[in-house]
Amino acid sequence: EYVGLSELPHLMIPVVTSAQKMLPVVRWLESEVDKRLRMFAKARCRNISDFNSRVVVGESAETLPKTVPYIVAVFDEFADLMHSVGKEVETIVCRLTALARAAGVHLVIATGRPDAKVVTGAVKANVPGRVAFMTANSIDSRTLIDDAGAESLFGLGDFMCRVKANDIIRGQGAYVSYDEAAKSFGQPNFDAGLIQVTKEGNGVGDGARSDYDEVVALIRKTGRATVSHFQRCLGYGDNHALELMDRL
Repeated sequence: EYVGLSELPHLMIPVVTSAQKMLPVVRWLESEVDKRLRMFAKARCRNISDFNSRVVVGESAETLPKTVPYIVAVFDEFADLMHSVGKEVETIVCRLTALARAAGVHLVIATGRPDAKVVTGAVKANVPGRVAFMTANSIDSRTLIDDAGAESLFGLGDFMCRVKANDIIRGQGAYVSYDEAAKSFGQPNFDAGLIQVTKEGNGVGDGARSDYDEVVALIRKTGRATVSHFQRCLGYGDNHALELMDRL
């Protein structure tokens, strides 16, 4: 565990260093995005900014929260996660990169090995901003930012950033020492339900439990229990619908 980093006050859970414990967190994140998108649809909002700025009246004032917070998920070494539980996590991350921004969930994915098997085309497809520090060769540079040039950087915070299709900028990051990065500005207030997810290792938190109850209610109402039925009636994604079917 990273000493000091888990004491930062804005973290939802302590830093997770095990790939096996990380997978339930990624599943929870997918479930949270699905839940938020259903809330937005119920409130007739397109994204999190519309939802948080809406005038709360009528039924939604009683059944929906007034605001929802932004979430930033940081994958510090994505290569380790891909090598440990690659196929499943890649599928979920690809779905999150496509849908999560509208739900107020943002991903920061970092790796010291810019290999095409780690930074796959499916993962990059929906990632709008990419940063490359000094790479070993032009192949690694193209893997990250779809262009050569990062192999010629000086290091020490020198980077290239692709923000649009044909717009690459060069910048210089500020030096931040470990003591500055790990400095605590208050006591953390962790999410108890999400911590339980990492302990149980099965991805079942409060959001997943409510989804399960929602599926059971739908089956009782319609008499049908199929993955496509869950997707069509409840708006679940492929992986989430399959996971609920497995639990059933």
